[in-house]
Amino acid sequence: MDSLSKHSGALVLNGLTSLTEDAAKSLGTHKGVLELNGLTTLSDAAAQNLSKHVGALEITNLASLSAAAEKSLNGNAEISFIRP
Repeated sequence: MDSLSKHSGALVLNGLTSLTEDAAKSLGTHKGVLELNGLTTLSDAAAQNLSKHVGALEITNLASLSAAAEKSLNGNAEISFIRP
């Protein structure tokens, strides 16, 4: 994931259904559009790491999301997610 986070431009990773904390930390450093619409769950730690992302971030397929994860994502106005 480190090499993907350095990619300039949009990253469309809608095939991912889960994301480790380390992968989220790496993707959180990406600058640009990031689509993670295949994710069905997101841990609190992963949400916290993704909340640091600079640029539009779209997550629209979550089946569950904790209050803490939702708070982290809501802290970044560029993140668009659909609450389960």
